[in-house]
Order: sequence, then C-alpha cells, then structure tokens
Amino acid sequence: MIFGLGKSLQAWVSHLLKNPIEIIKIAILVLIILFSSYEKYKVFDKTGGDFATYKKASREFLSGINPYDYTVRSYLEEGSTRRSDTTKPRENDLSHGYAYLPGLLYIQAPLYKLSEIVDFPLQRLWSLPVLLADIGVSILLIFALYKKSYLASLIAVAAWSYNPFFLINQTYTNSEPYPVFFLLLALLMLEKYEKLSAVFFATSVAFKTFPLMLLPIFLLKSKNILRFLLIGLSVFIVISLPFMKSFEDFWTYIQGSLLVHGERELQGRPLLSYLQYYTGWQFFQVSYFKFYAFAALITGPILVFMKRKENVHKHIQAMLTLSCFYVLTPILSRTHLIWFIPFYLLGMYELTNPTSLSQSPKNDNKRLILYTFVIILFYVLYALYLSQWGRGFRYIGDEILL
Repeated sequence: MIFGLGKSLQAWVSHLLKNPIEIIKIAILVLIILFSSYEKYKVFDKTGGDFATYKKASREFLSGINPYDYTVRSYLEEGSTRRSDTTKPRENDLSHGYAYLPGLLYIQAPLYKLSEIVDFPLQRLWSLPVLLADIGVSILLIFALYKKSYLASLIAVAAWSYNPFFLINQTYTNSEPYPVFFLLLALLMLEKYEKLSAVFFATSVAFKTFPLMLLPIFLLKSKNILRFLLIGLSVFIVISLPFMKSFEDFWTYIQGSLLVHGERELQGRPLLSYLQYYTGWQFFQVSYFKFYAFAALITGPILVFMKRKENVHKHIQAMLTLSCFYVLTPILSRTHLIWFIPFYLLGMYELTNPTSLSQSPKNDNKRLILYTFVIILFYVLYALYLSQWGRGFRYIGDEILL
C-alpha cells in the first residue's frame, strides 16, 4: 500500500521534471503556499480564548492528572446555572475545560514541555504544526485537482491559503487544520487505500468529532465495512489508553470529550439565527435547541444514505453533509466554517465538472468559469458574514439579540 503511494508520487515527480512548464506551474502554487504561510507566521503571537484552556489541560496531562475532570465540572456548573436570558453575564463564570478527544493534547502537551526547556514562546510552538497541517491541506488540494485542471487547483489553493477567517480577523486558528487535513486525506484515499483511509479518518476524529458526520460516506464507499470500523475502533483504543487507568477515569474521559457537548447553549452566530435577526422571519426557536442540534448531525447522513444508489461522488456527498450541518446547527463559531472550505472546493468542482462527462474544450472553459464564480460567491458571503461578527448572538426566550 505504502509502496503504491510512493510509486505514484515518483511517477508524478518524473513527469514534472520532463516538462519545464509544469515546474513553473508548481512553482506558482508553492509561492502562494509559502507567502501565505509567512503571513500567518506573523500573527502567531495572537492567542485565542482557548489558549489558557489548552495550557491548563497540557499541565494537568503532563502531571498525571486527568484534564477531563475539570472539563466535566465546568460543564456541570454551567448546566446548573443555565440562563433563559443570555444578555446578562454569568455570575462566577467558569471557563470550559478541554472538551475534545486527545489528538490535540498529544501534540500540545510535549510542545508545552519543550517550551519550558528551550524558552521559546508557547503560542508559536503550538502554531507551527498547525501551519504544517494547513500546508498539507493545500498539497492535498493540488493532488486532487492538478491533473483535472491547473486553474482549479490554483483557485483552490489560493482560497484555502487566504481563507476569509485569516484575512478578516488577521489571526490564526488554534487547531482547525488538523482534523481537516486527516479527514481530507482519508477521503482522497477512500476506495483505493481503504486501510489507510480508516486510520486517517479515525485520526481526524481524535482532533474533532465533526468528521463522524461523514462516516456514512466512508462506509458506503468501503469494500469491507467491518474492517473499516475495526481499524477505526483500534485507533480510538490506542489514543484512549492514557485514560484507561480505571473505569472512573475512562468514564470521565468519555464525558469530557464527547458527552458534555449535548448540554451546550446557543453559541456564536448560527445561520438560522443570523437570518432571523436580520430579516425578522422566525427561522429559529431556542426552545427547540436540541432538535436543531440533532437534526444538524443526522440530516446530511440521511440524505447520503437516501442517494446511495445514485453513485454520487464522494466529494459532493461530503459537501452536502457539511452544508446540512451548517444550515441547521445552533452552535456556530467563526472557526467552524474553516472545516467546510476544502470540501466545498472539491465538491463544487465535481458538481460543475463531473469526471464522468466527456467534455469539449469549449465546455471545459464554461464549466471552469462556473466553478470560479461559485468559489468567489462563497468567499464573498463568508467574508461578509465574518465582517459583521462583533460578538455572538444572545437571546431572551426565543428573541435573538446582539
């Protein structure tokens, strides 16, 4: 399997070396990646609200303390003081603890220790591997699109490298490229390198749980569903080993990484709330919060399952699944939309340029123009959405306020 990947890469490099024009094309893509990476490096010192949470989790993990214990307690305290009026601040507001599976913790904790030894700013150490994953996503987009359309790969790399979140907020994300990179890698390997696809899919879940929404796509496209699930389960067991000292320890880990999310309130600027606030139409009712949260998770997978006999391309399936989530979710932060970008880029390409069609050069140009238009449209809408985001929505009853 690994040998096959290496052979494919070697053949591609050999092809490039024989074609000077191709080297120039690749050089342009590399320059975009390098220049955008430098621009991102310049804002590494800006830390988000989760920075202190991650530091605390790293310290506790290195000290042998289960960091999820604090996570569970923080959510329990919030649940005991759940507000009907979110326009008023909490009394004794307690910041949430680390509430994800430990993929990120396994990167940050060793780097936290290293920062103490080498006296290097922690925020920069933590951001460097994030940037590597960010670059990795660009490389995967090139592999997915380059042979189909160089211009499409150029647009995709530029759209990802200079995503609206980075440009509008002039800051860098804490961790979003990690799950995106491994999920995209798993999706690209699906059907050809199925075992590796299962490993990378499970790895993406170790960073964030949103990839689980795409599990039906992997299972429907997989040649051996049981093997795929067993490999994923094996990865989960391996990453969970440090938290299996006792049943109580393990249960705290499960609660803190997975179950606490069911108790969250309206957060950020969900799209339905956004539409309701600016149009006055009743798109969203806070009293049905849990319904929307559940519907956001299952609507996409249900549509994928219903269309299983139509052989829909996996990139379109991924885009559709995430689109349903973004429309319905009552919890939407500014960084959440970063997850969507690569899957929109690939899904829209496949939608506007189906690989199953034999096209004339004239039709190819028209389809590329259409692809460029839908990418620009998404980019502009995302940028406008972020530019108006001073703070998240709040509510009194079902009335949404800023």
